[in-house]
Amino acid sequence: MRIRKILYVGSLKHSDTSQHRMLALKKLGYEVFTLDINEFIPSGRLRQYVQHRYGIGKGIADLNRACFKQIEELRPDLVWVDKGTMLKKDTLIRSRTITKFVHINPDDPFGLHRAGRRLFLQALPYYDVHFVSRPQNVAEYRLAGARNVFEYDRSFSVEIHRPFSEEE
Repeated sequence: MRIRKILYVGSLKHSDTSQHRMLALKKLGYEVFTLDINEFIPSGRLRQYVQHRYGIGKGIADLNRACFKQIEELRPDLVWVDKGTMLKKDTLIRSRTITKFVHINPDDPFGLHRAGRRLFLQALPYYDVHFVSRPQNVAEYRLAGARNVFEYDRSFSVEIHRPFSEEE
């Protein structure tokens, strides 16, 4: 399977490393379409808390609906999900006949800060590939049902991570 077209699902805030990963895919020559999860985060602290903590709310439903719609319309070769805490397993299951799913997570979903990981842990077995940043996560992901798990060496961007000159 040759990958040409990617749907990138993640945070596209300028300061987020997920945006840098999306830009790196573009630089490598892939046709990248984006779905910014920030558009689905509700206003108001209480709604944000409930959505993040419990994985419920209008934003979750809207993101999953929008993701499936883009998959149906674009027919991407790959859906790249950066920190998939808002995607439901049903979205992945419904889309499996159309595309493949890759997930990258710089955080530890099995660590002390597990709040907001319920949807991800339910969807974890339905991703085709996972990239994790900690060696201990490889075994944890496999125990949770993941098939293909690879450790990656933390992200790096030549535009961002460089020595500053005296003029800067």
